[in-house]
Amino acid sequence: MSSRDSYHLWHPDILGIFQAAKAQGAPVTLQSHMRLDAANEADVTMRCGIMAVRGQVARFRADSYDFSFGSHAPQDPGCTYAFSVDLPRAIRDVIRVEYEGRATILDRALGRNNLPKALELRVSLPSRIRRRRRHDRIPCRPGRVEGAGLVLVEAPPRRPQDLARLLEAAAAQGAPQLLNLSVSGACLLAGEAIRQKLMAAQERYLVAFTPLTPARTPRPLAFLGRKVGVYPRPGGRAALRIRFSEELDWNGDELRWLNIERNGSAMLARLLRHWEALDAEETARAAEAAAKAQEEQAAIEAEAERACDLGLSVAFLDGEEP
Repeated sequence: MSSRDSYHLWHPDILGIFQAAKAQGAPVTLQSHMRLDAANEADVTMRCGIMAVRGQVARFRADSYDFSFGSHAPQDPGCTYAFSVDLPRAIRDVIRVEYEGRATILDRALGRNNLPKALELRVSLPSRIRRRRRHDRIPCRPGRVEGAGLVLVEAPPRRPQDLARLLEAAAAQGAPQLLNLSVSGACLLAGEAIRQKLMAAQERYLVAFTPLTPARTPRPLAFLGRKVGVYPRPGGRAALRIRFSEELDWNGDELRWLNIERNGSAMLARLLRHWEALDAEETARAAEAAAKAQEEQAAIEAEAERACDLGLSVAFLDGEEP
């Protein structure tokens, strides 16, 4: 990144960053402590889209609302904003930067329940700027993949038999444990043979695994990448973070490697959406079971209290009192 690009990244102009957010369709989070009705106030979090930008004034469309009954957000007409944009870092690479700052609500159009459906804000320079991960990392829980392999390579394999030999070598070194995945990389526990070479620079790694999904593919997913972090663990295997640069596209007897540095893997994006859906279902089931158990316990306690009020003897299961 040139010094000029670096200057505009960390010392941005308001018009430029909001225009970039509008062009990328970046969602903006606005927070303000607002009066909801004659008796109630709350911190309102609005997820918005940018409609227009003119100098230091921006217009927003409110798409959704969340409420918390506290007083941590600025008092209306004050508010805070936060959004992330992707900025170019190299020809094939970008970085994600998050901007946070304060603003003043100049005007608003009200919709249902007297909540703003559109707002006009005068925005100030960001008070906080930080780099963010471009893609979320999703935990790789047990039973989600099999046949994981990690091996150092000098050049991408071009034939299926070359790939098979590399994966056999990876299996001989010990299967790595995938900790999490994103569409652009993986974090895993490396085998002992790989661990001895972690401190060398610019290695190229081949990562392969087979996802266990209903639409299971007979061929593994394979990626080429370079390490971006090593996290030694005393007395154990080192955790290795790899950023993917290429993705294997099976093409008959010839293997094609597609560059995915800029946007990540579409195949991994589909897989991670499936995992997120599984996690959401599991969380919902756990919440439902907890609520049911709480209701049953409340019913037991209410029955015990009623019996005590009537002077009846009460017997508790397992010799335990509520």
